[in-house]
Amino acid sequence: MKKTIAVLLVLTLLASCLFSGCFAVRKLRHADASDPTAAETVTEPETEPEPKTLVNADGFTAEDAAVMGNWMQGGMFIEKDGWVYGPESWLTKNFTLTEMLPDGTGQSELTDVYANQMAFMDDWLYFLAYDHSTKGYSVRRIRTSGEDEQILVPEQEGSEQIMYMFLCEGYVYYAINDESADVVTGRLVRCDPDGGNPLLILSKPVYLPYCVGDSILFQDDNDAGTLHRCDPDGQNDVRILDCYTYDYVCDGKSIYYKAYEEDLTVEEIENNGKAHKLVVRKCDLNGENREDVVTSCGVNNFNLVGDKLYYVNSDDQTTIYVHDLTDGTERQLLADPYIPEVFYINGQIWFMQSASDFSYVKVIGHVETDGTGMTKIYG
Repeated sequence: MKKTIAVLLVLTLLASCLFSGCFAVRKLRHADASDPTAAETVTEPETEPEPKTLVNADGFTAEDAAVMGNWMQGGMFIEKDGWVYGPESWLTKNFTLTEMLPDGTGQSELTDVYANQMAFMDDWLYFLAYDHSTKGYSVRRIRTSGEDEQILVPEQEGSEQIMYMFLCEGYVYYAINDESADVVTGRLVRCDPDGGNPLLILSKPVYLPYCVGDSILFQDDNDAGTLHRCDPDGQNDVRILDCYTYDYVCDGKSIYYKAYEEDLTVEEIENNGKAHKLVVRKCDLNGENREDVVTSCGVNNFNLVGDKLYYVNSDDQTTIYVHDLTDGTERQLLADPYIPEVFYINGQIWFMQSASDFSYVKVIGHVETDGTGMTKIYG
């Protein structure tokens, strides 16, 4: 089955994968989702040991959570030093990487490829690139001046594709998957900031990998799409959640995640997943103490900004709503329809509005966090 991934919002792919939660439906390995964390029966110790936290997210801030939420929806926008980096208008440039001020002025094209999953390290902007001429994906970095563009990991041969790129502990990580056969294969690799010394971290298909505190979290295709964590070197790989998990965001204390309202098997998801509602829930860093957050409607995508959860209501023409985590109240933030993602950039809510058939982007814009002050960058 093909899962919706926010990799590479390009015009050639817009009609089929641009706005379905930013993730394309993918094939799943039919694996037994047995609990790898189950402990063997042992003699009861005299004193109860301190419980171990699976994910140590000390120091992970609300700002980190918003950046993570942006990345989960494709990482198509990022900010630094008062500048925003994102796609150029579809009307002229096919979403090539552009530097601009938050009001859309001062635009300068940095490179002629489409960039997403962007992240800064030192003076470099790292990104996953889609080349319109070769129709392939590579890991690259570039100066914000547009100089010194470098290909760190080239396009893969055959049916393998680089699907994800993220930074962790001073290294570049990238996931390569092959979905051409009935059984998905893949691997997670780490390299130096300049692309050197590639090191195999995990020998299995990895989806939605992200660095949180001392852990890499990821959706494990070998374990029925459940959420796992491992150390940055790939050791101590254990399951956190036992349900098929879509995008997720951590605020340092809890993990907010999107999953089906009902417990579905892989076969049920493959056969009729679209007929079931995706909702937002939360759990602690051990995957326990689960609570419903947004279950009143289907959720397309979401982002976490402090004590507010901004989400796209798929039951209401994909419009943006805001859920107050302090009291559970909700309201519509933006009534404009066909907005499949919600980004938090420069203290504002940024969005892309598509045509009603999701075949192309009509508007790129932003509003204040209370829904006022509409600014259209394009459209």
